[in-house]
Amino acid sequence: MSFREKITVYPVHNMDGYKFVSQIEAAIRFYDREPDVSVNVIPLSPREYDGSRRQFKADLIIEKIAQVRDSDKKGKSLGVTSIDISMPNMNFVFGVTNTVKKVSLLSTARLTLISKELFLGAKTVEERIFKESAHEIGHLLGLTHCPEPMCIMSFANTLKQVDDKLPILCNNCREKLKGLR
Repeated sequence: MSFREKITVYPVHNMDGYKFVSQIEAAIRFYDREPDVSVNVIPLSPREYDGSRRQFKADLIIEKIAQVRDSDKKGKSLGVTSIDISMPNMNFVFGVTNTVKKVSLLSTARLTLISKELFLGAKTVEERIFKESAHEIGHLLGLTHCPEPMCIMSFANTLKQVDDKLPILCNNCREKLKGLR
């Protein structure tokens, strides 16, 4: 019987982000946590949509996930969506975490974009989903952005930066994580 901390995964808006549930579960297990995958879709309302930007407001979606998570009596949670999301003062985000609410949100919208310059092979999209899921889960567990560009906890604002990361924690982040347990 496993007593590892669980991280609940919620589909947001639709089930499209769940195409990558294997990568998301692997990212949770990367931190020796247990995935708890919900099939109950968290619906969005016009309140979460910013028509002028044609994006959804990640901070408001995080609030919805926290409400559902609390009513489900769950712990740390990761929402997964295929819609484009943004935060104030940012054009877009791949994902975002609210450490106070203990909720992360991952969008696959931009991670699944393919261009000849950035597509490095058939597994590239799956690797991006894994890396950015692991990045947001790292924040959930207390890690901050890392200055080491190859570390999974480095900030990425472009697909190239995501692709250039390695699917590992640097030694410094690994030691920080040990101290957070």
